[in-house]
Amino acid sequence: MKFETIFPLETSFSEEYLKANYWQCLYTKSNDYLHYWIVLPNNVKPFSIDKIKNKDLNLTEIGFYSRIDESPYIEITVGYETILYDINCSDWLKKKLYLMGEVLLQERKIQGKTTGFYLDVLTSKNEGEKNIISRYTTMKDYNPSGGANYFLVKVSCYSESYKELAETMYHISSNWDLINKSNWQMAEMLKPFDYNFNEPIEFYYPASWDAKYSINNNNNLSQFLFEHTIDGDNKGVIISFFYENEKFKIVDEVYNNSIQRLKNREEYSLEISAIKELSINNINTKIKELFTLSGSISSLTFNAFIQIYIIRTLKGWYYFESIGSNPNLKNYNWEISKRALQLIVKSFNNLEFEDYDKNNKFLKNKNFYKTYKGKNYTKEEWENMEQKLYENYVQKNNLGNGNTDCKKEIKKKGEGFFLDEKDMK
Repeated sequence: MKFETIFPLETSFSEEYLKANYWQCLYTKSNDYLHYWIVLPNNVKPFSIDKIKNKDLNLTEIGFYSRIDESPYIEITVGYETILYDINCSDWLKKKLYLMGEVLLQERKIQGKTTGFYLDVLTSKNEGEKNIISRYTTMKDYNPSGGANYFLVKVSCYSESYKELAETMYHISSNWDLINKSNWQMAEMLKPFDYNFNEPIEFYYPASWDAKYSINNNNNLSQFLFEHTIDGDNKGVIISFFYENEKFKIVDEVYNNSIQRLKNREEYSLEISAIKELSINNINTKIKELFTLSGSISSLTFNAFIQIYIIRTLKGWYYFESIGSNPNLKNYNWEISKRALQLIVKSFNNLEFEDYDKNNKFLKNKNFYKTYKGKNYTKEEWENMEQKLYENYVQKNNLGNGNTDCKKEIKKKGEGFFLDEKDMK
């Protein structure tokens, strides 16, 4: 049996089946910000809801559930870790999987609008003579005491039962949430960067980073430095160069000009990948082109990871270079720098983190409610537009003097009352 071929993203369960065979478990034992609900099969009950700290994983388990009858064995674990700085849930979970010795079979990366990447994965692990198949999902939420809580749900069964339980495991792993979720699912506040270059430049970076600028900045070349310093120790830097668009014709020239300062240092050794162009879809459609490359920089005294993004707009080239820790099991410095750089790129002249293309049409993977005159609308945008049209109609026809039948009449006639229906799709 090939487990990697079985990774359901939906179930065939009917509403009647779910009502008859599942229940919603509420965890409310600990702090309010840890309270969660999770949907479980009727034959799965709590085994332990005490806090159990796993020092090897830096994880606190707050829920363990297992089946109570002779049906195929299934167990569910809920755990969390508090981290002071913002990282991707996907990177956090990958580190935990490595520490647990899990073999990755399938993965689905999910991008939050502002909160980074999450992970839904299927894994395999041998425990004694048994092979265990597990499905993990992740979540994070702001911690009132500082930082964020990073959560995982793990649903496991024996490999011989996985085909039978695959949909059940998916349903459990995709139906849980925090009861008291905050309105800010990040570990830090964000600082706005605002600078008038050849064009206005705006983006966000995490509040734990400090920005510095060169006193020689001008509209042809500007340089900025972002530092992540903890207790007086520098844990990562992001160096940026802003160039006017006419200075370089191709991205290779931007890279070579920017990296030359490091190549000129004989004590440094650089190993960098080739330049790769990225699709701006799902990253930032407010820019024209996006490129990246990564590698290492080393000397006799240090070895560091280097990640570079190069942004092109109609008026400029923008080079961002992150230098910091290599991936390791001792700290999250690599993950912190990666997330800070991704935030800058994602929000670059896109402070609303919009996912539209340059014609203001939604990308293909975005759901929209209606289309009118070639423009796509979400349900909320459509209702707002209708409300404005309604208010204009009332004002224009002097119907705001207590005529309560006006709105009913408009509702009855539908969208065509305001809009040309032949333009609607």
